[in-house]
Amino acid sequence: MAGKIVIFIKNVELAVLSVLGLGATTIMVVNATGRYILGSSIAWAEEVVRILYVWAVFIAISHGFIEHQHIGFKNISSSTRTTRYLSDVLYAASLSFVGSALSYYGWMYNSMTGAVPLPGTNLPTAILMLPGILSGILWTILGIIRLYQLVFIRER
Repeated sequence: MAGKIVIFIKNVELAVLSVLGLGATTIMVVNATGRYILGSSIAWAEEVVRILYVWAVFIAISHGFIEHQHIGFKNISSSTRTTRYLSDVLYAASLSFVGSALSYYGWMYNSMTGAVPLPGTNLPTAILMLPGILSGILWTILGIIRLYQLVFIRER
């Protein structure tokens, strides 16, 4: 059952990333065509592409965390069982810390400026910080779960 849920989540993630990427590419091509061929551009295009990009980046980073595809020192961390364990503990602790900081400071920033409208679309500025807040919460939870697994459920 858990395997089916993970596969479903990965498929949804892939679909969302595909839609965001295709949407951003389409908007950029249409805007560039309008700007350089027709002599006028779409006022909101760059802003929407930025929003799509921010959302896509945080979804992709979260996927990397779930898949344990982090940037690391593989040669050092994988050399012995102890270094692999210490690297995993450090990674999980860092993930929790960074996620907590991102969600907390993102929330604080959003509470100050989140209602300010973006100039091109009139969407609230919060739309740019919301994926960081949500990802920070997810990263914190993933890091805590991973730390718990490493410390308390570790094979001995």
